[in-house]
Amino acid sequence: MAGNEHSGVGHARVEEQEGAVVVRLYGEHDIATTEALQGLLERLVRDTKPVVVSIVDVDFMDCASLGVLAKADTLASRLHRRRVVLHHATSGSVRRLLEATAFLERIPHSRDLAEAIALAAGRHVSPDPNDVRLANAGPAASGGRLVGPGLHGPCHFTPKHSSVRHRS
Repeated sequence: MAGNEHSGVGHARVEEQEGAVVVRLYGEHDIATTEALQGLLERLVRDTKPVVVSIVDVDFMDCASLGVLAKADTLASRLHRRRVVLHHATSGSVRRLLEATAFLERIPHSRDLAEAIALAAGRHVSPDPNDVRLANAGPAASGGRLVGPGLHGPCHFTPKHSSVRHRS
């Protein structure tokens, strides 16, 4: 995004809001940034606070980065019986990636940061039982594994290992 002070190489800013840790990602996140991102998320998830990952200021994201988010979610579920929640934008290339891979069917998410924090903290935010954002929000339903339909598009996730595989 031209003129964006956060564009370019991917980086993160961590802050605490309402009892949750919010990881704000900026710039471009791809295979070159996955190791640092995975290390950061693993350290934060091992803490006792809920984690929200905000990708609204990400200019580019690839399947390797989605795999890091899926692994962090699985770790949080296994260690703390809660999920990592994704805060995302309503448009752009990252949104298209989330839709093409059906990633939003696998992870609790919201376009509203306050709602994402409430989801991460386990507070009920939607009276609508058909709200797909909450369908997989409870780790008890998944047994700590990724759940939901298979992902489609340029990459897919294997529930057993929560890793990314690129299709040939």
